[in-house]
Amino acid sequence: MVGGYASEIFGKDLKYFDLNIRVSKAGIGPISNGYVITFEDTLEVHSVELELASHPLRHIVPQVVGSVDGVGIVPI
Repeated sequence: MVGGYASEIFGKDLKYFDLNIRVSKAGIGPISNGYVITFEDTLEVHSVELELASHPLRHIVPQVVGSVDGVGIVPI
């Protein structure tokens, strides 16, 4: 679903990849739901993690922390 609305969510000059793979340092970090590469002022890569609104923070926070610790990606 995100791929169809990627430009509305993330901006116009980008490429969204619907990939469920782990990109991490030393195998640490969650498996993301997708990745966005933006081409505006600078080239940036963002990890996309999709969550249900009904998921509690105790489920979401470890995934966000794992993304930052494992890959050095700052969640958007």
